[in-house]
Amino acid sequence: MTATARPGLPVLRTVSEAFHSVPENWQGGLRISWLWLLILAGMFWLEVATFPVAPFPAEGELPTKPTLPSPGIMLLWPLLIVVSMLALGSTAVAWHRLILLGEQPPRILPGIGRPALRYLGRLLLIGLSAMPVMLLGGLLLFAPLADMLIPQPVKPFVAPSAAQVLAISIVGFVAMVPALLVIARLSVGLPAIAIGRPMTLTESWEFTAGNTGRLFGGTLLVYMPAYAIGQAFQLAFWPPVFWPKSGILSAMVLMFLINCLAAVAALSFLSLSYRFIARTAEPARLEAD
Repeated sequence: MTATARPGLPVLRTVSEAFHSVPENWQGGLRISWLWLLILAGMFWLEVATFPVAPFPAEGELPTKPTLPSPGIMLLWPLLIVVSMLALGSTAVAWHRLILLGEQPPRILPGIGRPALRYLGRLLLIGLSAMPVMLLGGLLLFAPLADMLIPQPVKPFVAPSAAQVLAISIVGFVAMVPALLVIARLSVGLPAIAIGRPMTLTESWEFTAGNTGRLFGGTLLVYMPAYAIGQAFQLAFWPPVFWPKSGILSAMVLMFLINCLAAVAALSFLSLSYRFIARTAEPARLEAD
């Protein structure tokens, strides 16, 4: 495959279709995810509800000695990560196939078969490929600016202000942009894995030639509403350490659901982007094996 320029992706139309695909396919999405969501919600609630929280001390007070969680609770974190990854691979493959092929998922739970495992393996490779760019951006931009934006406090144990938290979030995002450009291009190969037409990383890079900015901009537009809601929520109630545990749990559950909807829309954006490029460049890739 040669690195020829592809037709320009219609970003706004694709983003609009991605958002519309979520309510249009809500029944299929519910069949794909309901059991995974119950499992993850139960594990997450158990972790948060039993994890000790040590609030920031009042001015002039020394911090209290933190209480360590039990070994059983500590083991829940790696287990939660593993289950989350399996849920991601299973639901993503089923959703891609629903959007691209119209394949209705099973009523109970999509299986964790070879496509889901290959999907997760490709995600890992994409992350490793973008890691050098991410580290370089962090070293050149994030680290020095973070020290300037959040200097060491005169008094210890003082939480940063809401403005400092917002500033550091913006700087962190800017530092991540080069890595996100790489991820946006390589991720378009993920729907191909879901429908049985896998591409190598090199083929994914060539497949998306000429659409780097469009893919990045579209991904940004898909995630922007959830990111804006999260930032507004965080700034409105900063610092969260003063919340009661029930408030922290409720906020986490709400943001989890919002981010899940954004992630589904992002999967649709990947599927629709892949379909547009494949239709205009390699129509055979839209056929499932």
